[in-house]
Amino acid sequence: MQSFLVKGHRLYLRIAAKLNWITGTDENPLYFAGQLSFVTFLIAALSGIYLFIFFQIDPAVAYQSVEEISSTLLGSLMRGVHRYSSDAFIVFSLIHFLHTLLLRKYHLKIAWFSGIVMIFVMGLIGLSGFILVWDAKAKLLGLLSAQLLTTLPIFEPTLPIAFVLKDPHLLGGFFRVMLFAHLFFSLGVLILFWIHVMRMNAVRLLPPRNITLGLLALFGILALVVPVRSDLPATSLFLPLHTTWDWYYFAGYQLLRWFSPTLVWVLWVAAGIVLFALPFLPKVQERLALSVPEIDVEQCDGCRQCYLDCPYSAITMRPTTSGSVGQMQRPVFKASIDPALCVRCGICIASCHLQAISVPIPKPLPAQEAEASLLIYACGSSLTVEELHELRKYGTVQPLACIGDLHPAMVAEQWRTGQYSGVMLLHCERCYYRLGPQWTQLRLSRYRRPQLPKDVPTDRITMCPTSASLAECLAAFQQQSEQIDEPVQ
Repeated sequence: MQSFLVKGHRLYLRIAAKLNWITGTDENPLYFAGQLSFVTFLIAALSGIYLFIFFQIDPAVAYQSVEEISSTLLGSLMRGVHRYSSDAFIVFSLIHFLHTLLLRKYHLKIAWFSGIVMIFVMGLIGLSGFILVWDAKAKLLGLLSAQLLTTLPIFEPTLPIAFVLKDPHLLGGFFRVMLFAHLFFSLGVLILFWIHVMRMNAVRLLPPRNITLGLLALFGILALVVPVRSDLPATSLFLPLHTTWDWYYFAGYQLLRWFSPTLVWVLWVAAGIVLFALPFLPKVQERLALSVPEIDVEQCDGCRQCYLDCPYSAITMRPTTSGSVGQMQRPVFKASIDPALCVRCGICIASCHLQAISVPIPKPLPAQEAEASLLIYACGSSLTVEELHELRKYGTVQPLACIGDLHPAMVAEQWRTGQYSGVMLLHCERCYYRLGPQWTQLRLSRYRRPQLPKDVPTDRITMCPTSASLAECLAAFQQQSEQIDEPVQ
């Protein structure tokens, strides 16, 4: 299974790299599926608030109420935006789920569990929303749901018959429950979003502005060109055998065409058990990873930079002893790593200007030829051992668990030996540990502590994603170096 996931992730990156030709790296939606899930939920929630203002809860007039809303240009637009943004939420959530699964990040238990529950809850929100329209599709969903519920011992076997034959005027209580579920679960999704990211540092909830504006425009155009329409109104005089279908929300009901309701429950429960059991599977070491870093508490000066840089908030500042300033007593805070939260990325190693955080790192791979004068720092999370050895034809290769491990002092020490003509950093297109390339680029550009020493020329350092063509990166870097070396006339 692990090798299958690795191959799947490489395919995902290749597809994303193809999309880069259209959107560019900084606005590729496949790199922002999680953020797009959040923003599409917000769009659905805000448009839903507008629809709720004019919606009549009484099932006797609910259908007519929805039709009156849709009869106006603004109402039709808001209904379309609400529907299409809800569908987009499911799509981007599933893409984010797939990417997380392929990255084997399900060992981050809280984020994984909250994400799975969130997708399930959004399915309930969509189900209740469709039923509130009370058209033929709503009646069909009610009938199918009743068939599923009657397999549970707490529900009466006559529930489907009662649901089909009962007059809509008598379903006021049921409608209020559906409306409460629609609103309550929507609030629950916001709480789940908070739980999903609460142990992450420097969280970016919103995607780039251009993607958000593009989505809003797309939803608006779809709402006007392909407006959302209701089916025939639900009555007690006919069974809804022919109606439209929403595959984003009702795919699970399709199983009722082939299996009994009891077997459908078994399949759903089995799928849930598998998903919730994944974080407890033993970890298979397929990527370069470090042990938990050790902090020299005596050397730590409490600058908090490692605390600020840690992607998963595994570092806290704890009082250790008391120091005195005159007659005043103050606590002395030192960095402390929680092994249970640490993902062993090593980013904190490069955060300490005193180099008080340490962990053994792999030995460098020597260049195959003496003429190969590049110093290559390569991310072991996106390159295999074979690929790391192939890089030796270009120069000396230093494997790292994450490019964020690279301490500027390490670059300076190697550069000052005079053995290398340039330094190349190969990193994930979208960092496995989230923040590695971002922090490294800021450190080497001297915008974030610890900074690259000033005697090391930044124009001799380049960063290249592993998904890009290495030959093109090397050619561009070589051309840049030759321009620097040209004598001034």
